Amino acid sequence: MTLRTSCFDRGLFLKTVKRFWPLWVGYLLIWIMDLPVSMFERYSYREMVPLATLQRYVLGSLSLDCVMITFIAAPLSAMAVFSHLYNDRSCGTYASLPLKRESVFLSVMLAGLVPLVLTHIVTFAVNCGVSVSLGHAMMGTNLTWLLGSVLELVAFYGFAVLCAQLTGHLLIAPAVYAVLSFTATVVQLIVGGLMELFLYGYSGLSGNFATLLTPVACLMNHVGYEQASFVTTAEGYTQATSYALDGWGYIIAYAIAGLGFLFLSLVLYRKRRMETAGDVVAFRPLRPVFKYALAGGCALVLGMILAGLFYNDSRDTVLGLPKVLGIGLSGLAGGFIGYFGAEMLNRKTFRVFAAKQGWIGFGCFGAVLALALCILHFDLFGFETRLPQKDRIEAVTFSFSGDRVTFEADSAEEALRLHKAIIDTRDAKRASGYEGTRYITVNYLLKNGSTVYRKYEVLVNADTRDMLRSAEDILNSPAARRGRGFEQQDLTPYWFQYCTVDAGGFQLSLSQAEAYEFYTQYILPDLRDGKMDRVWLLEDSVYLEETYKVSINMRIVEPVDAADRRDNVHRETLYLTPTTESTRVNDWLRARNVPLTLAEQDEYAMKYPVASDGPTMEYATGSVTVVEVPAVPAA
Repeated sequence: MTLRTSCFDRGLFLKTVKRFWPLWVGYLLIWIMDLPVSMFERYSYREMVPLATLQRYVLGSLSLDCVMITFIAAPLSAMAVFSHLYNDRSCGTYASLPLKRESVFLSVMLAGLVPLVLTHIVTFAVNCGVSVSLGHAMMGTNLTWLLGSVLELVAFYGFAVLCAQLTGHLLIAPAVYAVLSFTATVVQLIVGGLMELFLYGYSGLSGNFATLLTPVACLMNHVGYEQASFVTTAEGYTQATSYALDGWGYIIAYAIAGLGFLFLSLVLYRKRRMETAGDVVAFRPLRPVFKYALAGGCALVLGMILAGLFYNDSRDTVLGLPKVLGIGLSGLAGGFIGYFGAEMLNRKTFRVFAAKQGWIGFGCFGAVLALALCILHFDLFGFETRLPQKDRIEAVTFSFSGDRVTFEADSAEEALRLHKAIIDTRDAKRASGYEGTRYITVNYLLKNGSTVYRKYEVLVNADTRDMLRSAEDILNSPAARRGRGFEQQDLTPYWFQYCTVDAGGFQLSLSQAEAYEFYTQYILPDLRDGKMDRVWLLEDSVYLEETYKVSINMRIVEPVDAADRRDNVHRETLYLTPTTESTRVNDWLRARNVPLTLAEQDEYAMKYPVASDGPTMEYATGSVTVVEVPAVPAA
């Protein structure tokens, strides 16, 4: 007779399921109320509900409701079925069962997963009945929802089971699950903020790598519905007649990762020492990882909160100290809390400060923190001064307080010269006196398709005035003006979404045909001749003497039908101001009785706002900053 060892125990499975039945019932009620009942109450009063409307409602729940519900339910289920790991007596009872570790793991793991999956199947069946009552069977859409929701559940449940194996404390398991689920995004935000403080021109960490490591955010952003079929009406409009799920790749990838986490959890469960019940970290080799990870997390989160409370923007100081020292001390204080807090949790005692080894480890952590701050403060990697090579540039776009100028490849040298002049103003950022602020962004489009983006805050003072004056000359040069406006060979009136003219209390809205004629026959020729859209960076009486108090706003978008999902659709939004030299535009405006009056000082201040570090007056409801605008010669 051959003896067979089973990897699944039916009795343990059923007992675990029955033990936590309130959890499964609650999960079922949530889903029944969230999808079929909600859909019925929303559309039952209508005589006829379009199929596309119901499909959009069902598939849309996979990107929001399903993500949030399964994200919360997964750790609750995992903690429930693996709760024996967090109690000495229960742990000993399960260890004494005449079952292999694999059998115990698979039995309790499935006891937490199967009821959740059955809940989705019941919800699917009820939703099919509701869909039929609303006039559409929608079997395919409901099956899509069932498969997508189960895969999302597997993704979160697998990660929750892994987190349950890492600790021996019931309250630590959900904390580990929540923290690790958002660690990548939080670290990206905080590190990006630090780099913005130290590196002149830096503007946030780019890329979506952190989003990919945050399944909740990624599924919400990339899972949804797309048009599967559409019809064209007699008026030429297209409307969807059915929808399909978009984002299958992300759902499947996370589900595969969840299965991988379940396999890793099985490996850890087999090697886990049952006497670690009650320990914060169940595996001894992971305790140093937990200690330094908690120290680093507290240094970033608590340290940056402390630094933010005592950061003085006008003096660029933290805690009254130079920025790098103040942030270093704040991070060290947060790291101290995290490091020795982890020591207390690992050793289960408050007496951790007497151990010499603990202080040596904290000293090493402090050295790494100091090294990281020195790299940022002294820009040891040369980020601030690094520029693309001229022969790799396809186009460069500068944006100065709302005015945008584009240099083509043949003018790349002039654009690089302007960018270098902007970089040279980084030391003026720490100057105590200044008249205002100019916000400048530089966006390079390289020939390989990649982009390089920089964002600068230039203070207007004696150190930067010459640079801004020369920047005006470059931005208003013929090479720069060639890139203004919007030129397209097949431009038609249907491209113009709107066009408005605003002159104080006088407003004028143009039809598509009128906007097309105004732009092609009047605006574009004046732009080509360099008679409009001059960029002003400094307060100067010339601006007040040459610019009219008229704003022309228009939106130009290539017309496409609903089936066209191209990413390279041509579009442009133009904000134009006529000048005394824009004779064609001025004649058009006068012919329509648009009042033409020269700009005044407040018009300049509105377009180029002035920031000030002036005195602050405290009131009961908050604080008000008194801003002194420098005098501008009258027109």
